[in-house]
Amino acid sequence: MSEVQDLVVVGGGAGGFAAAMRAAQLGGKVTVVESGHYGGDCMNKACIPLTLLMTAAQMVRCVQKAGRFGLGLPEPELNLAALHDRKDLLVEGLRMGTEQLLAEVGITLVEGRGRL
Repeated sequence: MSEVQDLVVVGGGAGGFAAAMRAAQLGGKVTVVESGHYGGDCMNKACIPLTLLMTAAQMVRCVQKAGRFGLGLPEPELNLAALHDRKDLLVEGLRMGTEQLLAEVGITLVEGRGRL
Protein backbone atom coordinates (compact mmCIF):
# COMPACT_ATOMS: atom_id res chain seq x y z
CA MET A 1 0.00 0.00 0.00
CA SER A 2 1.55 3.27 -1.07
CA GLU A 3 -1.28 5.65 -0.17
CA VAL A 4 -0.97 7.91 2.85
CA GLN A 5 -3.44 6.95 5.56
CA ASP A 6 -4.45 8.89 8.65
CA LEU A 7 -4.93 5.65 10.57
CA VAL A 8 -4.10 2.00 9.98
CA VAL A 9 -5.90 -0.31 12.38
CA VAL A 10 -4.38 -3.74 12.95
CA GLY A 11 -7.24 -6.12 13.65
CA GLY A 12 -10.91 -5.96 12.76
CA GLY A 13 -12.32 -7.07 16.10
CA ALA A 14 -14.58 -4.97 18.31
CA GLY A 15 -11.86 -2.50 19.31
CA GLY A 16 -10.47 -2.16 15.80
CA PHE A 17 -13.96 -1.74 14.38
CA ALA A 18 -14.79 1.04 16.87
CA ALA A 19 -11.49 2.86 16.27
CA ALA A 20 -11.80 2.65 12.50
CA MET A 21 -15.43 3.79 12.45
CA ARG A 22 -14.75 6.75 14.73
CA ALA A 23 -11.72 7.86 12.74
CA ALA A 24 -13.73 7.63 9.51
CA GLN A 25 -16.59 9.61 11.09
CA LEU A 26 -14.06 12.32 11.93
CA GLY A 27 -12.97 12.44 8.29
CA GLY A 28 -9.85 10.30 8.48
CA LYS A 29 -8.57 8.10 5.69
CA VAL A 30 -8.59 4.70 7.39
CA THR A 31 -7.41 1.19 6.58
CA VAL A 32 -8.14 -1.94 8.61
CA VAL A 33 -5.77 -4.89 8.29
CA GLU A 34 -7.27 -8.23 9.34
CA SER A 35 -5.70 -11.68 9.04
CA GLY A 36 -8.81 -13.64 9.96
CA HIS A 37 -12.50 -12.83 10.02
CA TYR A 38 -13.83 -9.36 10.79
CA GLY A 39 -15.63 -9.14 14.11
CA GLY A 40 -12.91 -10.73 16.21
CA ASP A 41 -13.14 -13.71 18.53
CA CYS A 42 -16.31 -12.52 20.27
CA MET A 43 -18.35 -12.48 17.09
CA ASN A 44 -16.78 -15.48 15.39
CA LYS A 45 -15.82 -17.93 18.14
CA ALA A 46 -16.98 -16.89 21.58
CA CYS A 47 -19.76 -14.54 22.68
CA ILE A 48 -22.19 -14.75 19.77
CA PRO A 49 -21.89 -18.48 18.95
CA LEU A 50 -21.88 -19.43 22.63
CA THR A 51 -24.97 -17.34 23.35
CA LEU A 52 -26.85 -19.04 20.51
CA LEU A 53 -25.86 -22.51 21.75
CA MET A 54 -26.74 -21.64 25.36
CA THR A 55 -30.12 -20.27 24.27
CA ALA A 56 -30.88 -23.56 22.51
CA ALA A 57 -29.93 -25.48 25.66
CA GLN A 58 -32.17 -23.23 27.78
CA MET A 59 -35.07 -23.80 25.39
CA VAL A 60 -34.64 -27.57 25.66
CA ARG A 61 -34.61 -27.25 29.45
CA CYS A 62 -37.80 -25.14 29.42
CA VAL A 63 -39.62 -27.73 27.32
CA GLN A 64 -38.42 -30.48 29.67
CA LYS A 65 -39.85 -28.56 32.65
CA ALA A 66 -43.16 -27.68 30.93
CA GLY A 67 -45.02 -30.47 32.73
CA ARG A 68 -44.56 -28.60 36.02
CA PHE A 69 -46.83 -25.91 34.59
CA GLY A 70 -49.47 -28.24 33.22
CA LEU A 71 -48.14 -28.24 29.69
CA GLY A 72 -47.94 -31.60 27.95
CA LEU A 73 -45.12 -31.31 25.46
CA PRO A 74 -43.15 -34.06 23.74
CA GLU A 75 -39.52 -34.57 24.69
CA PRO A 76 -37.43 -32.15 22.61
CA GLU A 77 -35.06 -33.54 20.00
CA LEU A 78 -31.79 -31.70 19.55
CA ASN A 79 -30.54 -31.58 15.97
CA LEU A 80 -26.89 -30.56 16.42
CA ALA A 81 -26.26 -30.26 12.68
CA ALA A 82 -29.16 -27.80 12.29
CA LEU A 83 -28.06 -25.88 15.38
CA HIS A 84 -24.51 -25.52 14.06
CA ASP A 85 -25.86 -24.48 10.64
CA ARG A 86 -27.93 -21.78 12.38
CA LYS A 87 -24.86 -20.61 14.30
CA ASP A 88 -22.76 -20.48 11.13
CA LEU A 89 -25.47 -18.54 9.29
CA LEU A 90 -25.78 -16.03 12.13
CA VAL A 91 -22.02 -15.48 12.43
CA GLU A 92 -21.58 -15.17 8.66
CA GLY A 93 -24.35 -12.57 8.49
CA LEU A 94 -22.82 -10.53 11.30
CA ARG A 95 -19.35 -10.79 9.76
CA MET A 96 -20.61 -9.64 6.36
CA GLY A 97 -22.52 -6.80 8.00
CA THR A 98 -19.37 -5.66 9.80
CA GLU A 99 -17.34 -5.66 6.59
CA GLN A 100 -20.13 -3.84 4.75
CA LEU A 101 -20.39 -1.12 7.41
CA LEU A 102 -16.64 -0.51 7.29
CA ALA A 103 -16.63 -0.34 3.49
CA GLU A 104 -19.71 1.91 3.32
CA VAL A 105 -17.96 4.67 5.27
CA GLY A 106 -14.92 4.49 2.99
CA ILE A 107 -12.62 2.38 5.13
CA THR A 108 -10.14 0.33 3.12
CA LEU A 109 -10.13 -3.35 4.07
CA VAL A 110 -6.88 -5.28 3.69
CA GLU A 111 -6.55 -9.03 4.18
CA GLY A 112 -3.26 -9.92 5.83
CA ARG A 113 -1.17 -9.59 8.94
CA GLY A 114 -0.31 -6.10 10.07
CA ARG A 115 2.62 -5.27 12.29
CA LEU A 116 4.28 -2.20 13.65
